[in-house]
Amino acid sequence: MNRKNAFATVALTILALAGSSRAAAQDPSDEDIKLFRKDLRSLRKQIIAANINLSDKEAEQFWPLFDRYTQELVAKQDRKYALIKELRRRLHNNDTSRRRTMSSAERMLTRRSGKYG
Repeated sequence: MNRKNAFATVALTILALAGSSRAAAQDPSDEDIKLFRKDLRSLRKQIIAANINLSDKEAEQFWPLFDRYTQELVAKQDRKYALIKELRRRLHNNDTSRRRTMSSAERMLTRRSGKYG
């Protein structure tokens, strides 16, 4: 599969998933987001597999490293998602002033971003 076809496949899949989700006025549930992210990770792995040529020995070394990297990245993204949800809850409920909430969220996201973003 060449890169253009891979990109087109990913783009069409994203559009299909977005179109099949609930109405735009409703927020996606945590489960919807989790499934969407899982689908994207699966597509990314398929695209990588289709575009690199690895011997059996190389594949034995590469895929476990890739999977570990992906799990570390997922954990960081999960923490960011939780922070964003908390920010949204605070802003919605007016728990604190908006300016204070925004600046504290900005500090939390910056501090916790780490090397994988």
